[in-house]
Amino acid sequence: MVDYNQEVYEVKPGKDNVQTFTPFTEFTYKFDRKKSMRVELQYMMTKRDYKLFGKDDPKPNEEHDLGDWLYGLVEFNIAPKYSFSVSDMYNIPADLHYYDISASYTNKTNRFAIGYVKQVQGIICTGGVCRFENAFSGVKASITSSF
Repeated sequence: MVDYNQEVYEVKPGKDNVQTFTPFTEFTYKFDRKKSMRVELQYMMTKRDYKLFGKDDPKPNEEHDLGDWLYGLVEFNIAPKYSFSVSDMYNIPADLHYYDISASYTNKTNRFAIGYVKQVQGIICTGGVCRFENAFSGVKASITSSF
């Protein structure tokens, strides 16, 4: 469960907190020592339900922010260098898909990634670092170095 303050994090004055409940599951299957597949599924519920949030909820039927989301990811890894993934984040009320088809290569402490993405505007978290990003559709490349 998350209680997220849009007024503070996204500088949206007068916005209520976004309160969510997000059940998820993740499964990894190892084909051999070097090859694995990971599957992740999530459902983010923003429409309030008194069974989950309590009978004293002041807005039991309100959908927060952009509404409910469904997310799925399939990732194939060839250790220790390659990773390929396909994901889709589906906004249920708007009937919109936000997909990501990516590949990455890791060499020592450097990771090079490229993908074709359609991204919704908002706070994006990667590797424990969260930042605001604008909506985007197209090719996205990144380099990450650890030291």
